[in-house]
Amino acid sequence: MSKPKVRYADVGFVAPGFSATVRPLDHPSDLVSNKTWARTTPVQKILYQSSNGPVFETLNTIYLPADTIEHVPEASVVEAVSS
Repeated sequence: MSKPKVRYADVGFVAPGFSATVRPLDHPSDLVSNKTWARTTPVQKILYQSSNGPVFETLNTIYLPADTIEHVPEASVVEAVSS
C-alpha cells in the first residue's frame, strides 16, 4: 500500500529519526486540522531537497512543499540509486 502524499505550507526541523513539524494543507486524517502546525511521526528519510523545502517520508506519509511536482521524489530517488 502506498503512503498518502501531503503538501505543506511551512516546515520546521526535519531529520531522520525525529518528528518533524509541518503546516499541512491537505492531510487526509480527521485528526489533523490543516490549519495549524502538526507534529509528524518520525522521519524515515529525506527523499529530495527542493528549493522550497525537503520532500520527506515518515512512518505513515510522504510530505512535499506545496508547489512541488508530485513525481519529483520518485524520479530523484531513481536518479540517486542509478548514479
